[in-house]
Amino acid sequence: MPKFSNAVEEAQALGAVGLVAWEKGETPKVRAVTERLQAIQAKNPPTVDLLEAIAAAYRQIRKQDLALSAYNAKLKLIREQNLGALPEFNVLNAIAQLHLEWFGYSKAAETYNELLGQADRDQDLPNQVAYLYQLAYIHEESRQPQAAADTLERLIPLYQTQLAQTQVLPVLLPLMKLRLGDNYRAVKNFDQAERTYQDCFTVAQGLVQFSYAQEALHHLGQLYEQIDRTDAAIQVYDYLTTFEQEQLLDYYSAMGSYDRLSSLYGKKGDRQRAIAAASQGLALAQKLKLRVAEFETKLKKLQG
Repeated sequence: MPKFSNAVEEAQALGAVGLVAWEKGETPKVRAVTERLQAIQAKNPPTVDLLEAIAAAYRQIRKQDLALSAYNAKLKLIREQNLGALPEFNVLNAIAQLHLEWFGYSKAAETYNELLGQADRDQDLPNQVAYLYQLAYIHEESRQPQAAADTLERLIPLYQTQLAQTQVLPVLLPLMKLRLGDNYRAVKNFDQAERTYQDCFTVAQGLVQFSYAQEALHHLGQLYEQIDRTDAAIQVYDYLTTFEQEQLLDYYSAMGSYDRLSSLYGKKGDRQRAIAAASQGLALAQKLKLRVAEFETKLKKLQG
C-alpha cells in the first residue's frame, strides 16, 4: 500500500487509478476508489486544494453528483474565505463544464449566466465573449433558438471589439453568423435569417473561408425554398454550381446543386432549363461515378 504525505496527494493518486479502472470497466475497483474518496472527504478538514483534488478524482471516475457536491463545497469555502474572483471563476467554470458533459443544459446555463454577470461587472471582455459563446451553444443544444439568437446578437459585436483590440483575424465570425441565421430561421424570422446568411457569405468570402461561404449559400437557398421564393432559390443554386466547381473544386456538391436547380426549374414548369441542369448534373455524376442512375432516371422523366 503506497504511503502519501497528505490527503491531497492520495486523492490525486486515486483519481489516476480510478480513471484507468473506469476505462477498463473494472467496476469493483471504481467502487473502492469512490468509497476511499468519500472517507478522505469525511475525515479531513475541508480545504480548497483537497476539495479540488476530490472533485477532479470523482470527475475522472464519472461520478457527476459527487463531483458537483465537492465543487459546490469548494465554492462555498472560497466565498467564506474571500479568496477573490479568479478562484471563484475557476470553480464555477468547472461546475458549468461538468453540467455540459452530462447534458445538464439548464444548470450549465445558470452557472454561465452567473459567470457572465461577474464578467459584465468587471468589464472583462475575453470572459464575456467566452461565456456568451458557451451560452449560445447551450441554448442551441436545448432547442431554444430565440434565446440562442439573442445571445449571438450580443456576442458578435463583443467578439468584433475583442478582435479589434488584439488585431486577430475574425476566424469564428462566419460560423457565428451562420448559426445566427439558422436560429432566426428556426423561429421563422425569415427576413433576419436572409440578411444574416447574406452577411455570412460576404464575411466568409472576405476571409477566404470558402466552405462557410458555400454553407451560407446552401442555407440561403433552403430558406428561399422554404418560403416559396423559387426565383431567388434558383439564383442561389445557379451561382453555387459555378462557385463550387471553380472556387472549391467540390464537384460532388456542384452535382447536388444542379439537382436542386433542375427540380426548381421543374417546379416552375421550365422544362428546357430543368433538362439542361439535370444533364449537367449527370455529366458530373458520370465523372464522379456517383448517382448516375438517379440522374438518368430524372432526365428520362423530364424528357418523356
